[in-house]
Amino acid sequence: MSTQRFLLATAASALVMLTLGWLWHDSFMAAFYAEHTALPRQVPLTRIIILGYVLLAFLMTYIYPKGYSGGDPLAEGVRFGMLMGVLFTLPHGIILYGAEGNHTGTLVIVDASWHIIEQGMGGIVIALMHGRFNSSEPQNEP
Repeated sequence: MSTQRFLLATAASALVMLTLGWLWHDSFMAAFYAEHTALPRQVPLTRIIILGYVLLAFLMTYIYPKGYSGGDPLAEGVRFGMLMGVLFTLPHGIILYGAEGNHTGTLVIVDASWHIIEQGMGGIVIALMHGRFNSSEPQNEP
């Protein structure tokens, strides 16, 4: 993947995951997270959150081709993204739950489950861009 396309895939997947994360955490589930977190931040550090999503998207875009098995980009992307969602949140959430206790075990499970979906969508974006730009097979354009 060229540098320009790599950066485009990174930016697009970061935007999708950031938007989904904002909708989930600040709109649909805000009360749940407030109830299950002992020390919520009064004002989120938005620039740090954006940095985290950009870093996640960059790493996902970098790792994706290493595990790409040549299948349908949609299936490959969702499989990859869901795996990244589990790797990204579940061990970290369990460790923090055990070490700090600032949130409930229920939050660990709900958050990990959400990130399987969120990173699954980010993986689809990366896979579609990777498949579109890097496939050695001709693309069937409608």
